[in-house]
Amino acid sequence: MVGDDDDAFSPVPAAVGFRTILSLPTQLDMFTDHVDISQAFVQSDLLLGDNHNGNVHISSPLGYEEDSRYIYRLLKPPYGMPSAARACHTTMSVFLEREGYETVNFKKSTWRVVIGGHRILLGAHIDVFVIACANWLVLDTFRKRLLETFEGTHEGPLKHYLGCGIARDHITGTTTLSQKHYAKEILRSYGFWDI
Repeated sequence: MVGDDDDAFSPVPAAVGFRTILSLPTQLDMFTDHVDISQAFVQSDLLLGDNHNGNVHISSPLGYEEDSRYIYRLLKPPYGMPSAARACHTTMSVFLEREGYETVNFKKSTWRVVIGGHRILLGAHIDVFVIACANWLVLDTFRKRLLETFEGTHEGPLKHYLGCGIARDHITGTTTLSQKHYAKEILRSYGFWDI
């Protein structure tokens, strides 16, 4: 029997995958865009194979005066449910496959597609997407389709991702990663900032 823990993961780019998602667009002079899907888990579909067969029931949440004999059947995975991140990844994967995307080799969190002769590369860390394409119109059209399907925000050109500052210079053809902000926060939190 499959346990809840078997579905309690979601593929995310490893450090080398993240750097690849940044280095290829730098090398190929692609635009990079940043999209954040809001409340991604509750926009996802419950998994059929998560030991619940898509049926998850809960009792009344604390603070609600309900008869304790009533239970509720969830329509979407809530935050805190072990398989919620996996359900989010599966829902996003179904959408991307319908759009013609395929995963890049064994990297299940990185996709690619060619639209009108233009390559799009997409990396996802659960609900945060990096979209890269050399043709701005093709990138913009896909980003709009993504945000019509899932509620989220367009964060603009990629400048911050998973705690890293990202500086792109199209003229010199370079991308620089920095964790300056993260380092400052660590120093402040341990009382070393003024030393």
